[in-house]
Amino acid sequence: MGITFLVFIPAIIFFLRFLMQYSNCDYYHPVCRFFVKLTDPLVNLIKYNPSPRVNVSALIWTFIALELFGFIFFAVFANFPLVQFVIPIFGANIFLFALCLLEFFLYLIFISAILSWIPSRGVAYYNQFIMQLISPILTPLDRLIPPLGVISLSYLVLILIIFALRYAVGYLFGIWLGLFNGFL
Repeated sequence: MGITFLVFIPAIIFFLRFLMQYSNCDYYHPVCRFFVKLTDPLVNLIKYNPSPRVNVSALIWTFIALELFGFIFFAVFANFPLVQFVIPIFGANIFLFALCLLEFFLYLIFISAILSWIPSRGVAYYNQFIMQLISPILTPLDRLIPPLGVISLSYLVLILIIFALRYAVGYLFGIWLGLFNGFL
């Protein structure tokens, strides 16, 4: 999973840009400004945003980076004749990116948990940013699962959901590759 995570970093950066705008992250946070400045030249090429919270151009660039870098990954490391395997590679990129996003959210949850234990003002500033990124996923769970005193079980439930989704996506990825087993 490590090499595919590195291959899909450009797609994850664009998805992070989408997620920051969707979750209304603080624009003046240094991490947010870094990713906005990094992705602005390409995101501004496509000016379609039907809602102030949904940055469609960042999602489009996520998809373009996903397919471009995934295609290059399969061309270099898997030695596939690319013309014949466009559809299997296209689907494989989507499955691998879904696995990378689930892994990314898992990292964010663990980093947030570790940073919440460190009583420092500067660390709390970055933990607040990570909490803003996780909040679109965590808020519905917080409404469904009441906390036990100061302990929120929604984090544990979210981790279990992510593990279940990773298993399901991996299973579907295996089925997808099995469909093209005779061709590969």
